[in-house]
Amino acid sequence: MKRLPLILCMLLLVGTLASCSHDDGAKDVSQTLGIDLSGGQMVKRTDTHDGFHGDGYTFTQMSFDKTAGVSAAKQMDNGGGWSRLPLNENLQRAVYGKEDGEASYGALVQTDEGEALIPAIEHGYYYFYDRHSESGNPRDSTQLFNRSSYNFTIALYDSDNGNLYCYELDT
Repeated sequence: MKRLPLILCMLLLVGTLASCSHDDGAKDVSQTLGIDLSGGQMVKRTDTHDGFHGDGYTFTQMSFDKTAGVSAAKQMDNGGGWSRLPLNENLQRAVYGKEDGEASYGALVQTDEGEALIPAIEHGYYYFYDRHSESGNPRDSTQLFNRSSYNFTIALYDSDNGNLYCYELDT
């Protein structure tokens, strides 16, 4: 019975520490993309990496007000792997799929149910990093569809609406 107050204090301490260390994912996304996104608000975060060998995807959507959006866009303009839209053909196919006269290719950036995660974006920036072990240049997407698995990060920033979408795929 004398141990009950000690156990309750320990549980309270653990709960307090756990709530203080809560991170909504914004720090992780900032680190992944190499820019400060602290001015953004988390809209959505999904992580399905509980599959076999850590397979799955992480999808993050953040929203920025005008001031924070301008700050983020300035960082993207300074390089660090960021480029202005439009996407090249391989990245266009990865994000939105591809229809040609002979075949239809589904997008890689989608939910498990096949729903698109990123809307069409006209003005903004994109970031691509190929984390596959066979990648010779992690900024180059030309070999993306020549492998049996995918390990990449792609992010798109919609400067018209102030939305950032980040998708990390591991298969």
